[in-house]
Amino acid sequence: MPAKTKRATKANARDNKLYLKWANDPSLGPEDRDYLHDFYYRRRHPQTAIDPDGDGKMRSLKYQIECDEMDEATCDGLQQIYKRDGEKIFREASRQMLIEVLRSIEYVGGDLPKPWRRTFKELVAEMRKDDARGKLPAVSA
Repeated sequence: MPAKTKRATKANARDNKLYLKWANDPSLGPEDRDYLHDFYYRRRHPQTAIDPDGDGKMRSLKYQIECDEMDEATCDGLQQIYKRDGEKIFREASRQMLIEVLRSIEYVGGDLPKPWRRTFKELVAEMRKDDARGKLPAVSA
């Protein structure tokens, strides 16, 4: 087993202090303590940021904050489409969004897991079938 560097020891000590600060909080339940232990010990490598929805004291994993922001933007956009264009366009936009999200995941992360790949193929086949039947609304330029 290689010896720990001075930098690794300092990082461990810092994380231990931060964990102990929150671990002794009486308002936290066992689930919260487990999450904090996981956050400060096992998942030290991802970047963190101050949670914008919090009180400014709690830090969250940066990718979780970004996922929450994307989820909120997606939900707001779909609600606007539903109100403005109706249910039929909303369903088409939802299907297109699912396809594009799966394409993005495939592009960035490589191959999709088998169930996702199957869903992707079913969505594309359904879209092509509706397009061939002429069910999709005409788009005017």
